[in-house]
Amino acid sequence: MKKISLILCSLLLATVANASNVIFTNFSTATKSDTHAVTLSTGTLLPAGANSIVAVGFFSSDAVLNLVQSTPTQASWTAALAAFTQFGTATTVGTGAGNTAGLYKQTTGAAVVDGASAFQGKNIYTIVGNAPTLAGSTEVLVVKSNAQFAVDPTPSANADFVAAASTVMVGSLAGQTSIPYNSGTMAGVSMITAQMVNLVPEPTAGLLGLIGLAFGGFRRRR
Repeated sequence: MKKISLILCSLLLATVANASNVIFTNFSTATKSDTHAVTLSTGTLLPAGANSIVAVGFFSSDAVLNLVQSTPTQASWTAALAAFTQFGTATTVGTGAGNTAGLYKQTTGAAVVDGASAFQGKNIYTIVGNAPTLAGSTEVLVVKSNAQFAVDPTPSANADFVAAASTVMVGSLAGQTSIPYNSGTMAGVSMITAQMVNLVPEPTAGLLGLIGLAFGGFRRRR
């Protein structure tokens, strides 16, 4: 029994050691002007902290994202999330960036076994939301990286959100802004921001009922 336990522990340690890591970030202290800070649809920097989420993974189809971009509703976003597979652990805005609004940097890892992983060879997507969960977010940004998930033990390429290495699938690149980076190394840097889209909520059953009653009353008056 002890021998079996030791074997299982060895396999687990080997899996962790060989896990494919992804560093996902939207800023670089080396090429500061290539940073894309995330803003809400109003143009305000997305606050750092618990009311935000940043996750990486892949979508089975870009078509679902095209629908969110053209018709940004809670329904289209729910459909898009059904086609999303998350990789590793999510983080929050401000993590790894001096708790600065609009910026993030995190490393996450998971096993990508050759020939047996859905992640293998897929492009890395980054999702940013304005709530603690992706499903609960009312504003979102989705970026598709040119980088792909690599099989273990090779680390996957970094999912850097820079113009030359990524495409905004949901959201848009907006005007210039200046970032008050808390550690000082990015303070005052001017950059093109990435603006989230606001998801229009679906009408509730009660609201639809009121609309129906109002329309019925209008027809009777005619």
